[in-house]
Amino acid sequence: MKFVQLNNIAKVPEVNAFDPQHIIQMFIHYSQIGPPGVAPFTPFSFSIAHALADRVKGSKLLLKSMHVGTKIKIAVLDGAGLAAGVRLIDEFQHQITSVVLPLDPDLTDVAEYMNCLFSLVMSAMQVISTPIGYIILRKSVPFFLALAAKFPELWTDGLSLPVQYALSHSRFEIPHFVFFDTVTALVLGTVPLVHYDISLHPMVQPPEHYHIDWAHGCSHIVITLLAVTNSWRAARLLSPTHPIPTLDQQQEFLACLQQWNPSITCHDGDQAASVMGRLAVQEIWRHSVIVYMYMGMCGADSADPQVEASVRQIAQLSATIEDGHPLEAHMTIPCIVGAAAARKEKHRAVLRKKIVASRDQKVCLIRGADFALVLDHLWHGVGAGGQPTTWEDYVNSRFIVLPVDV
Repeated sequence: MKFVQLNNIAKVPEVNAFDPQHIIQMFIHYSQIGPPGVAPFTPFSFSIAHALADRVKGSKLLLKSMHVGTKIKIAVLDGAGLAAGVRLIDEFQHQITSVVLPLDPDLTDVAEYMNCLFSLVMSAMQVISTPIGYIILRKSVPFFLALAAKFPELWTDGLSLPVQYALSHSRFEIPHFVFFDTVTALVLGTVPLVHYDISLHPMVQPPEHYHIDWAHGCSHIVITLLAVTNSWRAARLLSPTHPIPTLDQQQEFLACLQQWNPSITCHDGDQAASVMGRLAVQEIWRHSVIVYMYMGMCGADSADPQVEASVRQIAQLSATIEDGHPLEAHMTIPCIVGAAAARKEKHRAVLRKKIVASRDQKVCLIRGADFALVLDHLWHGVGAGGQPTTWEDYVNSRFIVLPVDV
């Protein structure tokens, strides 16, 4: 076998694109060297790299995706990251998104396309930027709709997708897309890519081992309520006179949030700090929902007492997670929400530090470092001196500093 010399790394076999077993071996190899990536929120009792390797066997497309991912990792380790990564990501996404789906596509084929696009979204977030990752996510919409169409029981009157049922669906790709769509619409201030039915009743129970909760510390209730707020914001963008929620609707929203009771779970090798840290991250998510509800749905500004109380909690809980801890990666999105409403310099400083930690291999869902300048623009502009700001002020700063091609 040929060898390549990577910076500060011993000689390792070159990826052989024509040998499936070799691709799998190289994926596992490169998953174990270099800077550590993002660890799951909850420790897994098995090797994720080996589990992924088992899943791609027998699929040429998933093997190609693994091959591309390995080449991107090699490029990053060898110092060629951005230029090589952009080319690899662009070529593969073009190959997939150029596919013309038949009227009744095979379920397995569409699911594989979705999995490849998810991988490219994450690679783009790590290597390039959040806007590029979002563009790829947007290009995945036809494939998602084709996949969701395979399950007619999901649809309300054939027009909208009930967010609760989609998030609880057993087909992994469906809740994963809804999660991505919800959190990107949140931090970018864009309209969700799919129209969702946001009914809160009856509250649907997800599977016992809910993969998004285990991987990110974010329950289906939290995602549902973020999607609800996104929907209210989208309605107001379309019609500025759209009413704010009634007091009863606000109370219903908060009552649903109270149904989420994060539990303290211990796993083999856990230290007390990790156990309590996971609980802190979950509470940070909870308070970010409250901030987003009042500012994004009810039209409150950052001087609202409920907003200020939750921002204070987000900042204080964030400060309990030590710098460089693996849990930092799972705080990025709720910390962006808290930072968008932060008025005190001490809160801004804590939250900014946590947000900029999300870069390169430490990216989980959203590249937090992209939003540092957005927040600086907000804080030194309309929010200078701790002046109250609105959610639209944050979105305007994002639009100016971090434009997204929509």
